[in-house]
Amino acid sequence: MLVRNDAVVALEFHQDNLNYECYLNISRNFGGGYLENFPLADHRNIFYERDRAPPNNGHLVNNHLQDLFYDQWIANNGPYLWPPRSTDLKRLKIFILNQ
Repeated sequence: MLVRNDAVVALEFHQDNLNYECYLNISRNFGGGYLENFPLADHRNIFYERDRAPPNNGHLVNNHLQDLFYDQWIANNGPYLWPPRSTDLKRLKIFILNQ
């Protein structure tokens, strides 16, 4: 999920079995394609959120997200931690509104 100014800009669903390599490829294609359409000044208002699924938490995935979003991503091993035991996928919206 990619949110900009309190609006969901991009939300992707995939039918394939998700593993670490598949998620890394998705995140590489996802970020570059959508971010190119935003003015550079708007990049500071973009946050990326992912859940706590194991394929989402590999070292290469974390490095890629850090390069792409700097400290503006939410995950259980990211700069903004996914709340413990949370299943609420609206956390990003709540987080953005409270900034």
